[in-house]
Amino acid sequence: MHKNDNKALMLNMIWSCTAVIVNYLINFLITPYVTNNIGVEAYGFVALANTFTTYIDIISVGLNAFASRFISIAYHRNDEKKANEYYSSTIVADIILAIIVFIPCCFIVYNLDLFLNIPESMTVDVKILFITIIIKYLLTVLRTAFSVATFIKNRLDISERQNCIGYIIQGSLLLFLCIAFLPHVWYVGIAALIAAAYLLVRYTMLSKKLVPELKFDYHKASLSAILEMVQSGIWNSINNLGNILNSGLDLLITNLLLTSTVMGQISIAKNLATICYTLIQKISYSFRPKQLRLYAQNDTQKLVDELKDTMRFTGLICNLIIAVFTACGYSFLKLWIPNQNIEYIFTISMIVLFSDIIIGVVNPLYYVFTLTKKLVIPCCITIAMGFLNVISMYFLIKYTTLGGYAIVLTTLVLNCMHFIDTPLYSAYCLKVKWTTFYPVIIRHIVASLCTFGIIRYISMRLHKPETWIALILYGVFYTIISLVILILIVYG
Repeated sequence: MHKNDNKALMLNMIWSCTAVIVNYLINFLITPYVTNNIGVEAYGFVALANTFTTYIDIISVGLNAFASRFISIAYHRNDEKKANEYYSSTIVADIILAIIVFIPCCFIVYNLDLFLNIPESMTVDVKILFITIIIKYLLTVLRTAFSVATFIKNRLDISERQNCIGYIIQGSLLLFLCIAFLPHVWYVGIAALIAAAYLLVRYTMLSKKLVPELKFDYHKASLSAILEMVQSGIWNSINNLGNILNSGLDLLITNLLLTSTVMGQISIAKNLATICYTLIQKISYSFRPKQLRLYAQNDTQKLVDELKDTMRFTGLICNLIIAVFTACGYSFLKLWIPNQNIEYIFTISMIVLFSDIIIGVVNPLYYVFTLTKKLVIPCCITIAMGFLNVISMYFLIKYTTLGGYAIVLTTLVLNCMHFIDTPLYSAYCLKVKWTTFYPVIIRHIVASLCTFGIIRYISMRLHKPETWIALILYGVFYTIISLVILILIVYG
């Protein structure tokens, strides 16, 4: 790897991880406040409001999933005219999309109590929460074209630095509102909205600074360019539908078939897993600018090597997270949210972590489908698994006593399928041997089992930490042991 590539990659990963950590710290501070002062049900509605935007994302991702790819490749090929056409078209399309989406969303939020089981005392708060989260999401959509600048220049560290500032603005404002006024769950939405507005302004300025060649001109917006991106991205929309069926309906089904309390408990567990999975995605994303360049240069062998390196690294991080949470998770939850059902939330958290995190080793391979524009088969598999997931959840809740466990166990079982379909189809798309990625995956699974077993054995024989300082020391201890085991197995 070239020295400049090394430096860029290191900066990208450092700031990506920093952004996730800052976001985590904000969640860490706010969650006990919400659960203790407003109730665990309120925390469930925060997670459900954020999940609701993923339903809208089915529409927007059709355009925006490929916007970065089209603009970047045209730019790298020095086709300034085409790059500007895609750039301007994306901005115009996103503005129109935001207006079209916002109108029906207002109607849904106004009648939200007809669709969800909301405690009467929280109805107004939850409605305000939903509308502010929706506006925040639409502002995020509007910055799609501007965020391409840091991707093109392989300076994702700059965008992640801005994301950090956004999280700090969000957390500071939320803390101020919680301290200065009576507690309301919609403070979360207001803080997120203002942070999103700041980021939209900053990304616009970054685009002008980093890629001054890209200039917005609505006259350059082209229906054919929009249709070209949508045609390529339509399968991403379908794939998103599959992802929603696989995990995005968990909280909604819990709200409708179980209780708001169980929804809140599951949302805490899912939030922990989401933070960890976001870290994996950020790390994987840090490698993508170089991967896109290698693909544009038709250097398949180097691209495969780069993908394997990324898989080893994301797999190591996945296993490290699971090992340390196995040892320290129960004590962490007990100190963090002492008034909740810790035993239940810890068990749910472990299931969700294994479901979402263990497959993190194949996460880098998802980008192969975008690079090669071969999304049909992965989408069909995701949709089929999604429908099977929803049907399984419904029958398990209806005809067994599993309750909340039914929500997360079905996803765990079905997600393991990605160890089979993703590496096989990635190899096919890149026209390399079908076993190309399996040595890395097999090492990952062996490392996972060994590390989990050893850490579990040690933790069962040591006293549980009962203070934050003790928890941190134990965490460092388990991290060191886990890293030694993982590096020996993963990197030989």
